[in-house]
Amino acid sequence: MIRDFFQSITAYFESISAISRYKLWPYVLFSAILSIIIGLLLYNTATGLGASIADRILSNWEWGGTNDIVEFISGFLSKGVILLVFWFMFKYIMFVVLSPIMSLISEKIESIHDETEPVRFTIAGAISDMIRGLRIALRNIVRELFITGIILILGLFPVFTLFSGIAIYLVQSYYAGFGNLDYYLERRMNVSQTVDFVRRRKLAAVGNGLGYMFLLFIPIAGVVLAPLLGTISATLYMLNETDV
Repeated sequence: MIRDFFQSITAYFESISAISRYKLWPYVLFSAILSIIIGLLLYNTATGLGASIADRILSNWEWGGTNDIVEFISGFLSKGVILLVFWFMFKYIMFVVLSPIMSLISEKIESIHDETEPVRFTIAGAISDMIRGLRIALRNIVRELFITGIILILGLFPVFTLFSGIAIYLVQSYYAGFGNLDYYLERRMNVSQTVDFVRRRKLAAVGNGLGYMFLLFIPIAGVVLAPLLGTISATLYMLNETDV
């Protein structure tokens, strides 16, 4: 299992060169444009909603002479909380919306690697990919929120406080890696079989997700790089597995 963890991480170093090796530039351009559009829409929605909440707070209470200070604090906190929520949701939204293009990227890499004919893009196939992506996203959102809630509660106790942040990051990484691995597994397994496989390869999912979450912290570029390199590296990792 430790081998799975390190192989899924090192696959990120191969993923950049794989873009040219597997002739992925048209897919890269399309996914980049789509990722930026989605990222901007989410950011604008989050900041607008945060500002609306801050205005509602200020309009419902009289703060006297400290109004400027309270306005700043309420605006900062409300926008910050909303941005965190949207940042949490971002990876799931991307998994659903980008699933057709990411599935094509994964399939393209596999077809060149195995020297087989790639499956052509179809509207029906794209819809099927999005429906599957939505099913997995909804399943994983519920579980990630539940586990994160437990960790936050445990974090209230001093003995767990230092580890709660790390634990939450690892949980997010696991579910991010889950989504990236599914772009390959969807051609071989149904949802329940995929869930069982990822459970047995937890460290592979965590390793891939760590790279994905790290890339998301890169301003602007991370929105483009995380879904793209996460998918490529997950596919490269899976191609090295002989039992799938």
